[in-house]
Amino acid sequence: MRPDPYRIILRPLLTEKSTAAREEGPRKRYLFEVVPTATKIQIREAVEEIYKDKKVTVEQVNTLRVKGKFRSNAKRGLYAGQGGYAKDRKKAFVTLKAGDELDVA
Repeated sequence: MRPDPYRIILRPLLTEKSTAAREEGPRKRYLFEVVPTATKIQIREAVEEIYKDKKVTVEQVNTLRVKGKFRSNAKRGLYAGQGGYAKDRKKAFVTLKAGDELDVA
């Protein structure tokens, strides 16, 4: 059973780095936040399924795991010495075939 593509791709990440990667060269690279358990194959299929009306072809998927940072409660006016960690995330750099383009904004 194929997982729902909207449960794999959480959201597009719109940063300066992702915007620059999208605008340079003939091959477009897009940055998405994905579920930490997703594989590259699942990410590829999810992007092609979500944007099937645009008929995009994914050439390459690179992933990156980001560990959650420690957040101190003292900065928020709560008990000093206590805190917690932000959740771990996974990013996916998706490279499309030359000429393909997505509307993520």
